[in-house]
Amino acid sequence: MNRKASVLAVLLVTAGLGLSAQEIKFDGYLNSGFGVVITDRQAPKGPLPADGSRTVSPYITAFGVDSEQWGYRFRLNGSFTGESKNYGAKFRLQGQSKSTGDSYPPFTLPIAMGWASAFNGILTMNAGIIDDGTWASGGGILNDDMGEGLGGLLKVSPVKALDLGFGVYGISTDSGGNNSRLTKGLDKNRVEVYYAKYTLNLGFTLPETFKFTATWRNMNNAGGSSGASLGTGRDETSKMIIGARMLAVKNLTAVLEAELDNLQDFRETKTGEKNGWGVPLTAGANSSGKFNLYETIGFKTGDLGAGLNAAQYFSLQKKVTDGDNKTGPGLRFNPWVSYSLGGVVPRLDFVYFAAGKINGSDNDDEGKFHRKGYDPTYFTGDSVVTIRPSVTFNVGNAALEIGDAVNIENNHTKKYYGSSTRADDRRDRRITNILYVDCKWSF
Repeated sequence: MNRKASVLAVLLVTAGLGLSAQEIKFDGYLNSGFGVVITDRQAPKGPLPADGSRTVSPYITAFGVDSEQWGYRFRLNGSFTGESKNYGAKFRLQGQSKSTGDSYPPFTLPIAMGWASAFNGILTMNAGIIDDGTWASGGGILNDDMGEGLGGLLKVSPVKALDLGFGVYGISTDSGGNNSRLTKGLDKNRVEVYYAKYTLNLGFTLPETFKFTATWRNMNNAGGSSGASLGTGRDETSKMIIGARMLAVKNLTAVLEAELDNLQDFRETKTGEKNGWGVPLTAGANSSGKFNLYETIGFKTGDLGAGLNAAQYFSLQKKVTDGDNKTGPGLRFNPWVSYSLGGVVPRLDFVYFAAGKINGSDNDDEGKFHRKGYDPTYFTGDSVVTIRPSVTFNVGNAALEIGDAVNIENNHTKKYYGSSTRADDRRDRRITNILYVDCKWSF
């Protein structure tokens, strides 16, 4: 049976289960809006330069807060459970768009899985396009467990508080909100057992007290993109995520997460060294071993809410210089405060990221961004400051958010354009203002 037929069989089995199901549930949402983006890039005087640089002036763009950097997102979730409560299935249909020519398809099935349990729920087998959040670390920034993809997941719960898992995925799909590129992976790549993604999961929960999670994946070649050779396109690094969450205090969120990445090369790499795939590396902070910490603290008392999302990004790369700049840890802080006035909730967010940047801003001179779109650069000359006041109006299942985000970015390579793309016209600072209106309807 070829791979496309296998996927079709999974979907048909899923549909067949639904015919005899007693419990069927649907939910989802539609999120979109628009933003007016204003940057401090000056328009070129006279004719456009021969290099084709564009005039950047205030412009309107699709802007969905919940859909991260995507302009809109539609999501429909469905689940059904058999009469005996020991089998069922679930799916997710998702549509979103980013830009012309983007590699993601406009509509996909990020989740299409069936499950069956035995021995009073001690064993549960999942098969299909899987996304199981049992072991998600639960913080405000990371919240990941690496357990997504086309394959199988065995969950073992010998006692009520303990959940163990073992997963095998021939194609690994993207976590979070991204559309799945599963079909592209099946069309362009072979699926081989040796190169599959394997995951180990551990979860321990004491209700109203404490939750601990730990997940690990191997270095694999199941990334789901269209790379042709090992180590150059489909590979994923070996990674481990540990999460601890306090459940004992009502109205208090307290989560600590740790992430160890590049475990297959958990050292300072040097130019020309070969990684686990045998591919020569370019030495740098991103190819060396990485250790990241994430803290999420939030509380609510009456109508007042406040919190802090923070992260520290460390690389095993020793300090090197780039001109007058040195490498160093990325330090991210996001304090916030909100106050509920019935269905109206004003909120203020402040973000400071030392040795960091806005996600994607290397190739984006238009100044678009999304809520969680920040990445470490490990250079002390880089930084981002974001100030975002907003107010959300909640009416039934609908929410309307109006906000204004001001971003101040500094980059030591002077990557931001002035009036043209000429090197001598680039700047090391950019100021961007986004006035946005965001709508979300849940059902």
